[in-house]
This record gives sequence, structure tokens and C-alpha cells, in this order.
Amino acid sequence: MDASPETRTNALLLTVPEVCTLLALGRSTIYTLMAAGELEIVHIGRSVRITAESTVAFVERRKARSARINGR
Repeated sequence: MDASPETRTNALLLTVPEVCTLLALGRSTIYTLMAAGELEIVHIGRSVRITAESTVAFVERRKARSARINGR
């Protein structure tokens, strides 16, 4: 069963392609964010997953940063 991110909204862990779709960012950008610690990862065997919580937290941090920069 290969569910899209929209059907896995309750998932705790997301694949890199799912996060790419959710954030509308490229694969290399996601890997850069993972390496920088911006997105929390979980290794399961040789697979890597990104926590849904850290994905939401990333967006919230960026929204707050944008608000500060734009004086809101």
C-alpha cells in the first residue's frame, strides 16, 4: 500500500519524497535540512524517515522568522 502524504496525515514518520511534496521543496534541500538538524530523522534499518512533528515545527519556525523579518 503506497499512500500519498494527503492520506497519511496521521503518520508519525514521513519519507523524504512525502516531505518534498508537503513542503514543495526538492530532495537535495530536504537532505540539507536533515543534515543541518532542521528536520528530525529516525533510522529504521537502512531507511530514513522524518518525523511529522519536526516537519510541522520547521514550518512554524519559518513562519515566525518571516513574520519577524516582515515586521508583523
